[in-house]
Amino acid sequence: MKHKLTIARFTFRQMLRGAIIFAVAVGLIAVIQGVGLQNAFPTQAERTKVVTVLGANPTIGLFYGEPAHSDTPAGYMYYRDGIVSALIAGIWGLLFTTRMFRAQEEEGRSELLLSGPTTTSRMGIEILLGIVGGLTVSFLILTAIIAASGTLDYIGLSIGQSAYFAFALTINAAVFAAIGAFTSQLADTRRKAILLGVIPLIVLELMRSIGNIIHDVYWLKNFTPFGWIDQMHPVYDHKPLWILPLVITPIIFATLAIWVSSRRDLGSSVLQANDKAKSHYLLLGNSLSMSFRQTRGVMLAWFAGTLSFAIVIVALTKSAVDAFRGEETATTLLQSLGGDGPSLEETFISVGSMIIVMMLMAMTIWGVGSMRGEEAKGLLDNLLVRKVSRSKWLAGRVLLLIASAVIFCTISNFTTWAIAKSQDIDISLHTMLFDGLNLLAPVVVMLGLGVALFGVIPRLATWILYTLLAWSFIEQIVATIVSDEKAKDILNSTSLLQPIALVPAQTVDWMQFWQIATCGIALLIVGFYAFSRRDLQNE
Repeated sequence: MKHKLTIARFTFRQMLRGAIIFAVAVGLIAVIQGVGLQNAFPTQAERTKVVTVLGANPTIGLFYGEPAHSDTPAGYMYYRDGIVSALIAGIWGLLFTTRMFRAQEEEGRSELLLSGPTTTSRMGIEILLGIVGGLTVSFLILTAIIAASGTLDYIGLSIGQSAYFAFALTINAAVFAAIGAFTSQLADTRRKAILLGVIPLIVLELMRSIGNIIHDVYWLKNFTPFGWIDQMHPVYDHKPLWILPLVITPIIFATLAIWVSSRRDLGSSVLQANDKAKSHYLLLGNSLSMSFRQTRGVMLAWFAGTLSFAIVIVALTKSAVDAFRGEETATTLLQSLGGDGPSLEETFISVGSMIIVMMLMAMTIWGVGSMRGEEAKGLLDNLLVRKVSRSKWLAGRVLLLIASAVIFCTISNFTTWAIAKSQDIDISLHTMLFDGLNLLAPVVVMLGLGVALFGVIPRLATWILYTLLAWSFIEQIVATIVSDEKAKDILNSTSLLQPIALVPAQTVDWMQFWQIATCGIALLIVGFYAFSRRDLQNE
């Protein structure tokens, strides 16, 4: 039977859904940023003023792109969306590629493919071809969305400019997909392969951020893909020479991955793990403690990320507020995000608390995905054939997620208060510790919905949850360009972020908190019942 790129077509189908979601989400967010800037600040003078203030803020430099031409709607689209999209694209490319390379091999599926008329090298090449096909779909959809927005006079991007912009938003997925293919040859498990890819991703992003906020070390951006994307100038004054390293880098890593894979045995890796390990029985006494043992490493990483973000926000509050102070337009923009607090410092810290809530919600979705992963891989069967009921196992995982969210939120809020106090920012400890717990309301709803979906349609649970999380973020942006108050209220009702009070700037409505939490608890009950009644569903 003639080989017809079966593996490439399979990889492409696996990637297609994610490619479409990525392109549509990134494209719409970018366009909304441009339209929102034009609606909020219709004159050039207003736009120049607010962007100048944003560019002077070191905190903004950590997360946004270069401020070149960001006082235009088209330039602002990249300024606000470009680097965040590049980061998401990099993570997506890394996760998908390690799943197709190392996870397939780790789970024994590659053996079935290699038993047919193919080789290790050809299998790797076809996987990479499928990934290129998926990224091409993302690129074309993004180009179409940006070109459609270019028909607006105040954006005015041609098809060629739109394609250049779309390339900048998607190329980082190819870079880290190739890096993921290479780390999959180095490590013997997918988890280790992801870790080997995430470390350089974080370091390279930090290099770009440092180069952005410290002019004397701007040269750091010459050595990171995130910096190369900035220096392409994706909107105006194009510098296409910077495309070369963005194309050459994935080719090099992909070639290395194919070369290494053809010279090692199936199931082996370049960095060999010790084949002898001492048995450790700690935390294996019951299903709850075992769940903690299985998730403690990742939960610690979530905690470190949440706490680090809280520290960065409050540490930069003084310098950020100094940049905003006296600028009425910029202050209005800040207050629209974090609420009109008694002081600009409290308002700025409240903006950070919204991001912390989203991180806790993302952690919850990861927890639901982890439960689904145990079931899909057949690991859950090993527990349920023993004296462990479904409800007891599920209750343990839910309890761990709730306890982790409470602990992470409390420690982050306390740390925020302590650092703010050291900077003479007057924030009540009671407000941060007690009122700050209202941030958990959307986390409870997300967890309840996740468990309900896990009980009813487990294969789609995480996709639906991530879509809801993304919409909750996008809705905050969409609402800024809607002038009709009734339409804005309808939009706000669809976001999980709207009902919460961003402390310390806003006052908590505890009645509303308990109403939201009750909905989450009701969904949990539905999920427990549905899970106890359905059959286990493997992959």
